[in-house]
Amino acid sequence: MVDPGDLDSDRPTLRSTPVTSGLALIWIVLFVLLAIARDEPIQPRSMLYGGFVSSEISHGFGDVTPQGIYGGQFWRTLTATFIHFNLLHLTLNLIAFVQLGRVVESWYGSWQFLAIYVLLGAGANLLANLLRPWTGGISALIVHSGGGSTIVLGLIGLVAVVGWRNPAEFPKRAPIWMAAILLANALLGFIVPNIDNLGHAAGAVVGGLVGLLDRRLLRWKRSRRAAVAGVLGVIMLMSAAFVQMQHRQAEQETLARITHWGRMLQVLWRLDQQYRALALRGLNPVFLVAPKEPNLARRPPLVIPEDPAEAADRRRTLLESLRQLTENPAGLDRGDTAESYRTVRQLAARAWFKPPTPDEFLLFEQTLGSLTQPILKRWDRAQRNLVRLKRPEPVFGGRLLNRLARRGAPRPVDVEDARASPSTPPRTPTSNESEPGTP
Repeated sequence: MVDPGDLDSDRPTLRSTPVTSGLALIWIVLFVLLAIARDEPIQPRSMLYGGFVSSEISHGFGDVTPQGIYGGQFWRTLTATFIHFNLLHLTLNLIAFVQLGRVVESWYGSWQFLAIYVLLGAGANLLANLLRPWTGGISALIVHSGGGSTIVLGLIGLVAVVGWRNPAEFPKRAPIWMAAILLANALLGFIVPNIDNLGHAAGAVVGGLVGLLDRRLLRWKRSRRAAVAGVLGVIMLMSAAFVQMQHRQAEQETLARITHWGRMLQVLWRLDQQYRALALRGLNPVFLVAPKEPNLARRPPLVIPEDPAEAADRRRTLLESLRQLTENPAGLDRGDTAESYRTVRQLAARAWFKPPTPDEFLLFEQTLGSLTQPILKRWDRAQRNLVRLKRPEPVFGGRLLNRLARRGAPRPVDVEDARASPSTPPRTPTSNESEPGTP
C-alpha cells in the first residue's frame, strides 16, 4: 500500500498529489461553467480550437487585462489561471500541468506546491500584463488573456533550473529537454495566432527564479513554514475567487440598472411622441393640400381625412406607454418628481378621450422633461460605473501610459510641407515596422 505521506516516489500518482488533482479538476469544472454561461448553440469547431469562450464571458469569470492590472484588479492574476477559451486550450494545458505538477508536488510537498502555484500565476500574469502595453502598444491595454499555460511554463522553467543545478540527480538531457520545450513554445507563438508568448516567457522566468530556491524548499518540505505558505496560498486563491464573484455581481447589477433606466427612457419617449402627434393633429385630423399657384380658378384646398386606424394606433400606443409607466413608476411617484408624475399621467389619460389643447400640450412637455432628466442622469451614471468596473482608470503608472499613448498617436500632417513636396513617395514600412499581432 502506498503511503500518502511518501511523496518521494519515482512515479507520483494523482492520489499522492492531491493539490495537482484538485486544481486540474477546478480547471475542468470552470470550463464547463464557461460553456454554460455562453447560452448559445455549441459549434464543434469553435469549441475545439476557436473562440468558444468570448472575452465578455471570460471577463466575468476572471480573465486578466493590462488595463485591469494598472487599475488595481490584482486578484485577476490568480483567477485568470483557471480560464480557458476552448477545449484544445484546456486539454493541452491540463495534460502538461498534471504531468509536471505531480513531479513538483512530490518534491516539495502539497502545501509548498500550492504556494508555488499562487506564486507562478500571480507573478507571471502580473509581469506579463505590466509589460504588455510596452511590447504591443497602447491598444494592448484591453487584450484579454487567461489559461494555465503560465503555470505550465513556470513549472517547465522550475524543472529546467533544478535539473541544471543538480546534474548528478537528473538525466543529463533533462535541462536540454526543458529548454527545447520552452523554445518550441516560443516558436509556436509566432506561428499560431492568439498564443500569449509574453505570458509564457513571464511564467518561465518566474518559474526559473523559484527553481533557484530548490534546496530550501526541500528542507522546508515537512516544516511549519511549508504549512503556513500553503495556508496563505489557499487564502489568496479563495480571496481572489470571492472578490471576482463580488465584482461580477456588481457588473451585473449595474448592467441591470442600465437596462431598467433605458427601458424607462423608451417608455417616456414613446409617450411623448404619441401625445405630440395627438396634440398637433387631433383625434380626427385632416390634411390640407393647397392648390398650385397661380390659382386662377380659385380652387379650395384639397381636404384629405387621415386614416382612422392610424389615430387609433396612436391612442393604443399612448395607452400602452401610460400603462407601463403606471405599473413601474421607478420612484418617480415619490419625492420631487411626484407632482410631475401625476400631471403627466392625468394629461396622457385625458388625451385618450379628446385632443390636447395647446396649454395642455405645453404643460405636458414641461412636466415630462422634469421626469426625463433624473432618469437620464441615473442611466448615464450607471453607464459610467459599468465602464469604470470593466475598464478602470490606472491607480499607478498613469503618466507613463499617457506618455506611451501620445508617442503612439499619429503625428499631425503639416499642410504647407505636404504641398511643398507633393512628389515625395510614401515610405514602405519594413517587416519590423508592421503592426504587431494580438497576443
